[in-house]
Amino acid sequence: MVVCPKNIIGSWEDELESHVEDYQVLISLKDLDLIDYSFEYTFVVLNYEQVRIHIDELIEVDWDFVIIDESLALIS
Repeated sequence: MVVCPKNIIGSWEDELESHVEDYQVLISLKDLDLIDYSFEYTFVVLNYEQVRIHIDELIEVDWDFVIIDESLALIS
């Protein structure tokens, strides 16, 4: 799973397309039971708000790894 700011989800999609062969990527959790379908995806790219909303469901998935991308996060 990749967690990143919403405005760079497209960059992650581009990078995955450029560097990874034969993959499935999920970028939205709308109307989806991630626990049942997580095995179908190589990468799940989410923004921080999606993670906040779906945290109870996300912690039930046995992720191989989680990348937290804060490269463009705003500092207040």
